[in-house]
Amino acid sequence: MKIEAENYEVIFGSNQVLKCGKVIELTGKGINKQIIRFREGEDGRIVFNCTLTDQDGQTVAKIANCLVQHIKPGYRVDTSDTGIKVLNESTGEVWLEFVHIGSRKFKLNGIFFLPGFKIVATDNYLEINKINTIRMSNNTFESCSAAIGLGQ
Repeated sequence: MKIEAENYEVIFGSNQVLKCGKVIELTGKGINKQIIRFREGEDGRIVFNCTLTDQDGQTVAKIANCLVQHIKPGYRVDTSDTGIKVLNESTGEVWLEFVHIGSRKFKLNGIFFLPGFKIVATDNYLEINKINTIRMSNNTFESCSAAIGLGQ
């Protein structure tokens, strides 16, 4: 039996996302963009999909079904049985950290660019930048369609 996305727990930055269908969603005129997708695989492990872009819209990394499909020169991917990490080789900056913690639970940190927005998730905070910066720590998002819903 497949488990619906709404039944997952995601540690996003220092925040918890419980029973939400999406982690980040960008909507607006002609836009409906979800850059992070997850579901339960046949073996019960979380299957993770994500496309990371830089501030210019160039693809940094593409992860499909927990496998690296593309990595931009100057970046490196470290994989293990429990996760995936994308790093900028020159700065050491973590662009993605996905860690499978347990059944229906994973940790997600990284730098996520969407048109007009930059989201930074670390173990200490979740920051959303547009014109102003919003920083949040230790919050719980529960039973929502998207934990972070951004509009154009």
